[in-house]
Amino acid sequence: MKGSLKAINRVSTKCLMLVIVGLPTFSIYAGDINAVIEKGERRGEIAQEDEKKISKVDQELRDKQQTYIALLKENEGLAVYIKQLQKQIENQKLESQNIENAIIHSAEMERQIAPLMLRMLDSLDQLIALDLPFKKEERMQKL
Repeated sequence: MKGSLKAINRVSTKCLMLVIVGLPTFSIYAGDINAVIEKGERRGEIAQEDEKKISKVDQELRDKQQTYIALLKENEGLAVYIKQLQKQIENQKLESQNIENAIIHSAEMERQIAPLMLRMLDSLDQLIALDLPFKKEERMQKL
């Protein structure tokens, strides 16, 4: 047991010597390690800031995409509405032409009404003259 205690003391002494000898070297590198750690922390902070920027841009993109989709749907609806209005306009043009033609022909009909009435009266006069003599005078008077 005494031998193993001596071996442990020797190992402990060697470790202590290594620590004492390495301590100044460690203090030289400690500054470098702190700088590396600070740079790593700063990189982490930058990465978090970048992630926030990416998230913000992504959300803006999604919002714009939703707006675009809504505008496409609205555009489709307006296209259908415009086609419907164009059909209405065409129908109204046709109706307008029909009314205009009726107005033009009404003037012709107005000019033709008097001769038509005179022909009808002559026809009635001939009908009464050729018909049986049933209340002939009364019928002629009414004519």
